[in-house]
Amino acid sequence: MAPADPAFVTRLNAFTANTESAILYACRRFLGEATEPLQRSAAVYISLAREAEIPVISYFCRLSHDEPPVGRTRETIELSALLCAMIRQLVNILPGQLGSEAPSLDLQRFAELDGTLRTWEQGISILGDLMVCVRLPLLLFALDGFSRLEHDSECIIDAKLRMLVVCLKNAVEASKRDGRVVKILFTSTGLSGVLSQELRDEDILICEGTSPYESRKFRRGAQSQGSILGFAEEPHT
Repeated sequence: MAPADPAFVTRLNAFTANTESAILYACRRFLGEATEPLQRSAAVYISLAREAEIPVISYFCRLSHDEPPVGRTRETIELSALLCAMIRQLVNILPGQLGSEAPSLDLQRFAELDGTLRTWEQGISILGDLMVCVRLPLLLFALDGFSRLEHDSECIIDAKLRMLVVCLKNAVEASKRDGRVVKILFTSTGLSGVLSQELRDEDILICEGTSPYESRKFRRGAQSQGSILGFAEEPHT
């Protein structure tokens, strides 16, 4: 079993100790190993946070080996599952009574979601409203594997992922304004083009000794995953 990346542990400790809302995205090259140290460390971190009774919204993206239905792909199915899982987990921690100024969360809005990208925009709208209603002092998001989904030649998935990331960033900014703390931890094996372009350089940690020059070059020019600068994506078979 490969050890946890020291740079990640150091940054994760600082991320945890920070008393303000924050975002951290850590990624590493795929080196053909059977284990994924960042993902394993993230799983331990989630377990420890829950033991400390910190509310956690988590999801690890994994592509199914089953043949997808006609008109869908493994990536679009998993992307829809990611959004549905986040919505379900947020519903589970809603307060018993919402304030008079809270967004409407009537059942009809949820009933209209069909679990596909056809209702992605409606799902993002619900997700944003849920994050407004879940007014906890501290809330942690831990999301892994965005890079697994970014294999869409028409950039449809990238556009959907971008909407999700923007929604999460908005929640972080809103929490700063009203004195709450929202922390978001992203991890991936292989660099996510969406996260690289949407997040600030200081919020991104690229492990495995990648040089700062390589990192900047990727973030300026990356539009897809692949073998760019050695960040070959993990095989899905």
